[in-house]
Amino acid sequence: MVAIVGCGGAMATAGDPPERAVRAYAEALARGDAAGTYEMELDVAHRDRDVAAQRARFEDARGELAEVGSALASAPRDAMRAHARVALSNGETVVLARDSDGGWRIEGGVLGVPALVEPRDAVVALRGALARRHLRGIEEVLARRTRAAWEAEVARVLEQTADEDALRVTVDGERAFVRTPGGIEIELVREGEEWRVVDVRPIAAAP
Repeated sequence: MVAIVGCGGAMATAGDPPERAVRAYAEALARGDAAGTYEMELDVAHRDRDVAAQRARFEDARGELAEVGSALASAPRDAMRAHARVALSNGETVVLARDSDGGWRIEGGVLGVPALVEPRDAVVALRGALARRHLRGIEEVLARRTRAAWEAEVARVLEQTADEDALRVTVDGERAFVRTPGGIEIELVREGEEWRVVDVRPIAAAP
């Protein structure tokens, strides 16, 4: 069972609605509880800092974080969507969403229909398409040298997107950028409620 420590030692478990965990985190932000927020976060949320660094961040932006906490605490219930991701042995990911009745429903990743709720989902869907060679028809019309370069680039993207937790995601309004550990940047754009891949390119070296 996955547990999130809430306010006053209260526990929000996987069986609870997401509002409880959101409310607990919001209240910790509002009161400046750096250690409390740290404990409620997954390791990937603070991979680059320890509790002391979390406290320092609170000192630098206490007012801003308190405003975020207040906004979270007042967010309407229908604005909170709980998602779960199940990684399969073949590299595919099935995404589930908690319905209004509290049950879980398949949202995407089955029968070739990806769920692109977050930029990371679009990257995973791209990786799945590359792994399945859905673009084989294009490969067949490429010259041998061009096809070899294409295959090498596909292999590179597959290798560098294998660890979802290692991807660095930056969202800027309707655009997002995902960086891989090996130096690839994937640009995405929001279309409606989903994210779509715009470009895949090497990260430019600093001058």
